[in-house]
Amino acid sequence: MGLTSGAVGGGSLRPVLRSLAGALITVIAMTVMSIVTRQLQPVKGSEYIHGHDFSGGAMTPARRHVPAYQRVADDLRTRIEAGEFGETGRLPTEPQLQKQYSVSSTTARNAVKRLAAAGIVETIHGSGTYVIDHQLLTIYATHSEDLDRREGITAQDSWMTDVLEAMRRPSQRFECLNVPATADQATLLDVEPNAPLVMRRCWRSVDDVPASIEASIFPRWLVDEIPELASPHDISQGTTSFVAERGHPMRLHRDYLSGRPLTAVESGFFEAPAGVFALIRQRVSYETPGGRVLRVTETVYRSDMHRVVYDVAGRGNERHP
Repeated sequence: MGLTSGAVGGGSLRPVLRSLAGALITVIAMTVMSIVTRQLQPVKGSEYIHGHDFSGGAMTPARRHVPAYQRVADDLRTRIEAGEFGETGRLPTEPQLQKQYSVSSTTARNAVKRLAAAGIVETIHGSGTYVIDHQLLTIYATHSEDLDRREGITAQDSWMTDVLEAMRRPSQRFECLNVPATADQATLLDVEPNAPLVMRRCWRSVDDVPASIEASIFPRWLVDEIPELASPHDISQGTTSFVAERGHPMRLHRDYLSGRPLTAVESGFFEAPAGVFALIRQRVSYETPGGRVLRVTETVYRSDMHRVVYDVAGRGNERHP
């Protein structure tokens, strides 16, 4: 019994252990290969680029799993903003994009579609894809209510002044409406929700291209004092100057900026691609600091056509335009 047991525990057991160890190593290797293969497979319906950064920077975990068409679109946008295609405005062809980025034709095509949806490029059949030339209109928000600034360009409102100073052509369609106060407007104007307000709204274009929608909202008490605010006709000099002449100068303005997708009405007016966002500026105009609110102005800008500029003075420094 002792000899038999010793033989099994010695010479006969070693081959068995070697065989089991080899099988275990094989199983582990196959498991690791399976995990790696699953990790490298693209999500259904999307092509992904793993471990390649077009900009040459470090690949972050978040960027590692961004769809390839989005990464190509992002890189093309960076190149557009850097002026790489400025001379002709023409993007590389689809085969050229495939070669440059080592992607499929579907990925290259989807990247261009992404840029087109954002209003950055347009494809002309039989010619190619071109960068859309958006000439940004600068809105000087800090001193837009400065009445002295407008004296050299006839009696115009601040928007007209900005457009004319840019040597461009302004036009607008005006309407005057009686509207109930929204909860936000009621808080700002210190009235009850649904209280009657007067809205003077302008649908504005620059060089015949729809650019912004501005609504000036006045409390009823001010309209009762200045009935012209409810007139169906435009006030060419602007309501800031007009209300000041009637004894209610606007001495303080506070702006709130935000962004959101365009509404269906706004998108229809702007004729904007689906990817274009709205830049919203809500300006609250006070009679005196801490005093009554005379007007709330809500402006919807097409974000890819405007740049809003503010001057912020350091303490003890003069503010420069």
